[in-house]
Amino acid sequence: MTRHILLVCTILIMATGCRTPKSAVMKLYTIDLPEEIETAPSDTGNVTEALCLINDVNVYPAFASRRIALRDKSHQVQYFDTHQWVVEPARLFLNIMVDFLSRRHLFQQVADRYWQSNPDYIISTNIFSLEVDNTESDFVAHLEVQFELIDNKNNQMVVSHRVNRKTTLKQKDLNQVASAISSMFYEELLNFTHQMRDRLSNAN
Repeated sequence: MTRHILLVCTILIMATGCRTPKSAVMKLYTIDLPEEIETAPSDTGNVTEALCLINDVNVYPAFASRRIALRDKSHQVQYFDTHQWVVEPARLFLNIMVDFLSRRHLFQQVADRYWQSNPDYIISTNIFSLEVDNTESDFVAHLEVQFELIDNKNNQMVVSHRVNRKTTLKQKDLNQVASAISSMFYEELLNFTHQMRDRLSNAN
């Protein structure tokens, strides 16, 4: 009887040891231009023959890594364990800007690196907030961004556009967060583009 009990215990121990804990799946999120504008007709005719450099996007340190920030108290931020941006947000935002502004024909050429000659204009972008706000009961996508167009010849500000936006989501879903961030960034980039077009058109 004792031997039988020992045998059963041994089998149970071996079975327990063979079990492998289920590993958590890392979910990755991207920031994209909304689908409905992917095939939108580009603005016709360059406003200026100038060259424009888009500087690297500056993201505040708390939001600069791939970790997605969750604000659950006014001054407390933590990060999701199994949810991340697919790459650093600065790269995501920069790729969107180069793609979008290249199709708007504001300038003769738009790029994110220097040419052999100095650019005529420089676009600087700061991301002050990029987070999920859960200080209330809902998930709220929060984006605070500033765009600046600088005349590189005299280092003068031409256009500055800063906005602090929030979108309350219907569900606590990080895919919806990424979609809301994408939409808000695109809408404000579009507003900035209209301001640049008006200013550059009046200058010519």
